[in-house]
Amino acid sequence: MNLTSPTIIKELLKKYETRASKGLGQNFLIDENVLRKIVEAGDIKKTDTILEVGPGIGVLTKELASRAKKIIAVEKSSAMQTILKETIKDFKN
Repeated sequence: MNLTSPTIIKELLKKYETRASKGLGQNFLIDENVLRKIVEAGDIKKTDTILEVGPGIGVLTKELASRAKKIIAVEKSSAMQTILKETIKDFKN
């Protein structure tokens, strides 16, 4: 599932009957080049444990999980927590 696709993001939000909360500062990363640059700048190793605050639907989380030993994702929004469980279900770390 390509989480950087605006269409996929809209479908997920519609499926879970939610939307981005401006009050929580929620925005969704849709530019794959920016995603790549963020991950590269992190210089993540297979031994790293990463704390991600506000993972939203998991765009960055999936990329981090494919590179790090463990990801700890802290999400305040219960709606985003539900979506995140779906989008990262294939990762055990």
